[in-house]
Amino acid sequence: VHEEARLGLPVEYKDATIRGRIVGKFNGWSGATVFQLNNGQTWVQTDSSANLWIPTVENPEVEIRSSKIGGWKLYLVENGFWLRVRRVK
Repeated sequence: VHEEARLGLPVEYKDATIRGRIVGKFNGWSGATVFQLNNGQTWVQTDSSANLWIPTVENPEVEIRSSKIGGWKLYLVENGFWLRVRRVK
């Protein structure tokens, strides 16, 4: 079973871009950060060594795109920073 299908997404969804906003205050990620989006999806950081600190912002816009080598990347729209994530809800 494809990962997308297990999460209730059609398999062809793997090439889509998901747009949304992180709910609430946000100032970066460190280790195992969980990202709650305004569309009800929840994503978690998969690279435990990735750290980013930015000035706190409210409800930053993000895009989640499929990675060419598999999996997903979360991009902060405002500045282009990104990290690998997986969907948990």
